[in-house]
Amino acid sequence: LMTSYGDLDRILRAVGLPADGRLVDLGSGWGRVGYFLGLTRPGVRFDGYEIVPARVASAKATARELRMINTHFYQQDLSADGFRLPDADVYFAYDPVSATTLNKLLESLQAKKGFTLVAIEGRGDLLRSLDQVPWLRRSQSMTTIRHQSYGMNPHPDIGFYVLR
Repeated sequence: LMTSYGDLDRILRAVGLPADGRLVDLGSGWGRVGYFLGLTRPGVRFDGYEIVPARVASAKATARELRMINTHFYQQDLSADGFRLPDADVYFAYDPVSATTLNKLLESLQAKKGFTLVAIEGRGDLLRSLDQVPWLRRSQSMTTIRHQSYGMNPHPDIGFYVLR
């Protein structure tokens, strides 16, 4: 499953990402979020982290071909010792990781200030897990277009989290 461009637009409007802000994608896959930002909000710095080397190589090549100077992709195991998240206005996570990696990312995020974590649940119970983190607060929720358009039982599957 991928986040639709319509949902990305709705998310970015809701989160209020500054025109010169920074978004970090935790599990950027083939780079869709980065391309969308590069085309629609070229002043935003995008950093996408992905563990699969082929996806990163493809994403880098596409960003280079499209001359997206603020769009960057990195091959990275997010649970690796020594990895630290850069500061960002928005962290984007689409059911990105294992529970172990999520816990490591949450440790890194706890030390940050003034950010929004956008979490999209594609399977499982990511939002319920984040709702249990005592220092995070869900500030708003959305339902993705894919759930609305396919007649599925629409439930909020996007959570916006801020520090308590």
